[in-house]
Amino acid sequence: MFLANNITSGMIFSIALLILSPANATWSLLGAVASTLLAKLAGMKAEMESGLFGINGALLGLSWMIFPEVPAIGKLILTLLGSLIITLLLVVSIKLFKRMRLGLTLFALPYIFTVWLNVFIASAVGWYEPIDMGGWNALATRKPDNAKILFEESRPKSIRGRWYQHDGLGWANYYLGHYQSALKEFQKSIELEPKLFDAYSGAGWCEFNLGHYEQAELLFKVASTWNGLGWIHLGKGEFQEARSYFYKCLLFTPLNSDAYLGISRIALQTESTNHSTWLTKISYWFQGTISPVMQTTSSIQILSWTLFLMGILWHSRTSFFIALFLITTLISLTLTVPSVGKSLYDINLFFNLLALFLAFGGQYLRMGLKTALWTAVLAIGMVTTWEWLGSIFNLVGLPVLCLPFNLALVATLIVFPWFHLTRVMLIPLEVATSSPEEVNLWLAKAELVGKCWKTQEKPV
Repeated sequence: MFLANNITSGMIFSIALLILSPANATWSLLGAVASTLLAKLAGMKAEMESGLFGINGALLGLSWMIFPEVPAIGKLILTLLGSLIITLLLVVSIKLFKRMRLGLTLFALPYIFTVWLNVFIASAVGWYEPIDMGGWNALATRKPDNAKILFEESRPKSIRGRWYQHDGLGWANYYLGHYQSALKEFQKSIELEPKLFDAYSGAGWCEFNLGHYEQAELLFKVASTWNGLGWIHLGKGEFQEARSYFYKCLLFTPLNSDAYLGISRIALQTESTNHSTWLTKISYWFQGTISPVMQTTSSIQILSWTLFLMGILWHSRTSFFIALFLITTLISLTLTVPSVGKSLYDINLFFNLLALFLAFGGQYLRMGLKTALWTAVLAIGMVTTWEWLGSIFNLVGLPVLCLPFNLALVATLIVFPWFHLTRVMLIPLEVATSSPEEVNLWLAKAELVGKCWKTQEKPV
């Protein structure tokens, strides 16, 4: 939200999104353009130039990453409709806040509301089954029994919805150890959509665990499941081929614990025991501290995240070091306190925390001890309530998105002006939403004025 008016950072973010997913980057661009043009038609030039409308539209378009079941025509219609709703919400709220003389804006709340509305529309039309979101989240949090129940209760109306449902049921049964049942579900999914490579991979692992290695090898080749092919060749005693497949797996997914375990088994047979033990420890550490979803994080995703950090650095060195501090703190917690680390694996939680630290790190609040304490309180509250909040939203098939951060920011800007102790911590909204240079200039002027007042107050 506060990086929205920086052209260079925006370009870097756009490149990162394009690398991550060209299709979703296109939807994001469409949402940004549609919302910005509608804002121009509504005569909201200042807010349009600040990026307030564009960022809400961009986030709306990017939200389709969460709903792959929705067909392209549905995404097109709902992106354009959502852009119109975002514009209406922002225009009405901006005029209302100006009339009430409130230094406040809705930030990204219009985008969140619009995504939820799109979910209900897509569900009513038959493009999306809300309960499936709970199933996929249950799989991501290692609760296959819950996932199985949710997917079995799902009643998707579209063919796309059905092949995603069978794919989810396949993985739920697989993690429960029901390989034969899982294989049947994956086969149903492949029948409905022959290009769903995730189902081929799942079917391959089922065949592998059932001892049908030839069938497993064929399925792994279709899905490019390199670690699976590594285990196939390891079982044949073909250590060189197995090692090359495991290394290829790590090239594409560097956090994959299964590949490290496979290489450790090869090292035990061909190299030293110490080397094998070291690799086994790495594998078990990844298994214990990183969720299965995060273990499949691709090199492309890591490259995109690196570009995001570069965009933040270009915008503001202070923001960059705050982001780096948060990332280092979270990694340190994961290394030293695994029980805490497990609660931080959710990438959506990370982005909410990152936005919180960036917003209160000299952008909307002056940096200082009081700001640090307030940010820490909000961050702890966000972490402790995240799972509870997510479970509530999953019941109705809605994503949490960046709601916690936006509520924390809006609540802060509403409450802080009422008390002198907190009022002096605030940076005016029109300054905070401009640029780091404007913020630094305002802070320098405020410090100078403060010194002048102190000088005037001294007795002559």
